[in-house]
Amino acid sequence: MASLVRRVLGAVVRSAHIHHFGSELEAAFPTSTVNDYDEGRERTPLSEPIPADQLAETAHHQFQSDFFGKLPLEIRRQIYEELWRSAGESQHIFHMKGRLRRCICVTDHDAEDERDDIVENFKLEKSLTHETYFSNPALHRQLSSTWTKHWKCEEHMATHGPSEPAPFLPALTTCKRMYFECMESIGEHVTLNFTSLQAAHDFVVVRRQAPIVSTIRRFNFSFYLSQQEINKYMPWNDSQWKQLWQTLGGLRNVRQVKLWLDGRLGSDQHDLQLNGPALFKCLDEAPKYRLSVNLPTDEDTEEKLTDPWGPRYAMDCFQGVELQFRGAPAYRPSDKKGVCGPTNSPMPSLEVMAWYSMSMNV
Repeated sequence: MASLVRRVLGAVVRSAHIHHFGSELEAAFPTSTVNDYDEGRERTPLSEPIPADQLAETAHHQFQSDFFGKLPLEIRRQIYEELWRSAGESQHIFHMKGRLRRCICVTDHDAEDERDDIVENFKLEKSLTHETYFSNPALHRQLSSTWTKHWKCEEHMATHGPSEPAPFLPALTTCKRMYFECMESIGEHVTLNFTSLQAAHDFVVVRRQAPIVSTIRRFNFSFYLSQQEINKYMPWNDSQWKQLWQTLGGLRNVRQVKLWLDGRLGSDQHDLQLNGPALFKCLDEAPKYRLSVNLPTDEDTEEKLTDPWGPRYAMDCFQGVELQFRGAPAYRPSDKKGVCGPTNSPMPSLEVMAWYSMSMNV
């Protein structure tokens, strides 16, 4: 069905003598060159996008095309939706060689992290050899993936390459009328995933004037935060973290944001449990969209953070936030390289958390 829809749409576009606007695409739907730390690339300033209303004024009606002249809007929308479904309605945005690239997401963001089970099976198989995950290249790659629980997506991208053939760009570059219809459809049906705060900031904040940013309704974020990063992103700093959430709050079409947080090491997780709630002070007030936050914590911590009679610290930080607790992971790489095992770091007391809040004036 999907291939048939693509062939029909391709035939319509080729035969309809549609007026194109390819030279204006970069301004309306810009691609950015961003700082790539591995290659020392410099950021290239983004071109200013043409205002949507100004672009719409010059859009041709395309009534000479059978696609626009004979097919009702409802049918065209169904065709667009089938195109996005064939390409994957969940897409990753990530950095590669100094640019933002795209690839399909093959991971259920709401599912449990499979690496717990993978580690348990590995420990059972290697119980006699005392082999660690560091000596197993495949397992080490999965556990240390910067794509967090989306490690399968990273492996898929490595196999198929970034920006594998998809109908997004051809549909958007056909003509201005199709551009606006497709942009609305993409925003309604496509979810964007980010596994890097830097990539999320460069897309949402730096490119916030681009039409695609204000169109998207659903964002998924999966971040590893080290102790250093947690301290850096605290809301009293004018950090990328704060700018990201402030910008999201100003996007009128955002309906749902899902955030999955974890630390790379046991000490990071401990610090995340201690300081994590304060990260959401930057929201200032309950978000207008639905915000779900998934934290790695135990039952005791869950009870403390959700207790309505608990410290004002927890209640204020999580106002308007849907909390999800996946429990303490069965594995956690320790601070010693290559060692795999459970984390035994105790949670700080409720009094310590409240004291920390007051001392930092949050």
